[in-house]
Amino acid sequence: MKDERIRSVAQSCLSRRTRATAAVLSRHYGAQLRSTGLSGVEFSLLVAIAGEDGPNVSAVAEALGFDSTTVVRNLKHLERRGFVESEGGRGRTGKRLRLTDEGEAAISAALDSWDAVNRTLVEKLGAERVKEGLRFLEALEEAALASAAPRAPKV
Repeated sequence: MKDERIRSVAQSCLSRRTRATAAVLSRHYGAQLRSTGLSGVEFSLLVAIAGEDGPNVSAVAEALGFDSTTVVRNLKHLERRGFVESEGGRGRTGKRLRLTDEGEAAISAALDSWDAVNRTLVEKLGAERVKEGLRFLEALEEAALASAAPRAPKV
């Protein structure tokens, strides 16, 4: 197909580029965290849970940009490992999550690895460029949310 629009999508689609970049970053951080026994997703989940007071699954999923099924699947693994406990109601909005002592120890042990990989990227790019990039990503997210079609109510 010789349609120039196809080439334009390949070169300028914000969604395509951010998705590809996110995949590269996930692999990069995950490789650094592997020695801690946590995957990048597990580390992110532990950080999201530790950063809030008893968040539910839906709040964690929203904070991380994951769908709830991804969060639930990974939480089951973290619960089996003794890092996370859920308390209270049922379902994605009822259960409240908290780190166990083992979960807090796991995240503490992984922070040095996270700091090393994050610091290396910041040093390569420069602190100001990183701040600008983060501001851009926040603005991009806000623009996408503002222009998104309203979701149909669940029945």
